Amino acid sequence: MNCNNVNRSFVALLSIFFIVSCKSYDVRMLEAMSESGDHKAQGNLGFMYQYGYGVRENYNESLKWYKLAASDGDPLAEGTVGRLYFEKQDYKNALPWFKKCALHDIQSGTERKMEQAILACQGMVGTMYLYGQGVPVNKPEAKVWLKKAADQGEGSAQCYVGDFYYLDRDYKSAYPYLQSALEKGCANAAKYLSDMYNNGFFVEKDSQRSKELYEKYLRLKSYD
Repeated sequence: MNCNNVNRSFVALLSIFFIVSCKSYDVRMLEAMSESGDHKAQGNLGFMYQYGYGVRENYNESLKWYKLAASDGDPLAEGTVGRLYFEKQDYKNALPWFKKCALHDIQSGTERKMEQAILACQGMVGTMYLYGQGVPVNKPEAKVWLKKAADQGEGSAQCYVGDFYYLDRDYKSAYPYLQSALEKGCANAAKYLSDMYNNGFFVEKDSQRSKELYEKYLRLKSYD
C-alpha cells in the first residue's frame, strides 16, 4: 500500500455488505418493506439498485434508498451516500455525509462492518481536507481526522500519520505509526523506516535492517 493511494483505499473500504441480507428477499418484498419504513430493507434495496441485483442499475434510485436508510443514523448507509457522491466527483455533497458517518463513536459492541465504515469515513474526511476535495486544502484538519482513524488501528490512516510526522522530522512520533502501517502493507512506511535505520533517526543505526526495509518497500511498491 502506498499512502498516496490512501484516498482510494478508504473508498474501497466503503463497499457495502448488504448483499448477505439481499439474498433473503425478492425485490417486491424489499420494496414493500422499504416503503413501510424498514431502514435495513432500504439499505438492501439501495445496494440492489447500485449493483443491479434483481433490478436494472439505477444511480438515482440507489441514492434515494441509501439516504432513507441513513435517516436512521446508520453509519454504513451514511458512508455509502458519501461514496456515491464522491465517485461522481461531487465532493461538496460527499463531505457532509462522510462527516456524519465519521462522527459516530466506536463502542466495544460495535458491529465490525459498522466500525470499518466509521474508520473509512474518518479517513475520507481527512484525505478530502488534505487534497482540497470540496473544501480548501487544510493539512492540520486533515491530520486531526486521519489521526482519529489511525489511533483506532486503521492501517491506511496510520500510513498517512506516520508520513506527516516523518516529513516534519518528528521521528519519535512517526515511528509507532510507521511500524503499525508497515505491518499492514504500507510501502512508504518501509521506505521511511529504512531511512530512519540508515541514518539513526530515533532508532539505533542499522544498515542491514535499513537494506531489508528498503527491499520490502520495493516489493510493496510493485503491488500498487
